[in-house]
Amino acid sequence: MGEMAGDALSDLLKTVRLTGATFFDIEAQDPWAVCSPAPASILPRILPGADHLISYHVLTAGRCFARIIGQEAIPVEAGEVVVFTH
Repeated sequence: MGEMAGDALSDLLKTVRLTGATFFDIEAQDPWAVCSPAPASILPRILPGADHLISYHVLTAGRCFARIIGQEAIPVEAGEVVVFTH
């Protein structure tokens, strides 16, 4: 195996085999809210037989808050990525 890249994401991407992707493009103005469906409800429809779904959001302009229902909201600025894991 090769050398470590120095950051966890690069090392992870060297070992993970992705088999598909689905993208949603959202353009919004204040006030707005977006709710992503639970992975278990959409995974069978977009990647039948897949074990995992990685949900992420990229903010390209402005700022917002991201949160999991029942958890504390975190501020997100343009250029940042939010990844929701298990």
